[in-house]
Amino acid sequence: MDCRPVLYLDLDDTLISWGPDGPAAAPGAGEFVRWAIGNMEVRWLTTWCPDGVMDQKLLGDLAKMLNLAPDEIGHIRGFEWDRETSKLNGVAWLEHIVLGRPFVWLEDEYGFGERERAFLAHHNLLGCHLHCNVTDDPKSLARVQPAIRSWLEHLEDAAA
Repeated sequence: MDCRPVLYLDLDDTLISWGPDGPAAAPGAGEFVRWAIGNMEVRWLTTWCPDGVMDQKLLGDLAKMLNLAPDEIGHIRGFEWDRETSKLNGVAWLEHIVLGRPFVWLEDEYGFGERERAFLAHHNLLGCHLHCNVTDDPKSLARVQPAIRSWLEHLEDAAA
């Protein structure tokens, strides 16, 4: 079992920007994913795979956009969640609230609203959400990565 901190990762507007020419990887998105895989347990939390497992065609498309080999991201899974309600259903709350396993949720404003904010605030976990929208701000992914690095360093220092 992986016991590193968890990164819940959205794709649309978080790693993939949407413009007039269609979807494209945000600047540095491939390198970010490769770094994240090396430092955290990455889990999908995206409409690309609400059942937790990404379709092979979508996986290939994503890998191509990120300039990664499909096998570099093929192992990433998520949890099943209900697209009609909230991505909150796709987070392993027992693991995080009861067992205290650290996590960060990288999400744009379309997947994270007042309902999600209130839930995290109620459990003193609001700081676990990092806002990122590369469609509106292409540099937002580059800005959140230092925050994640700092958070990981803090966890390591606390464990030492």
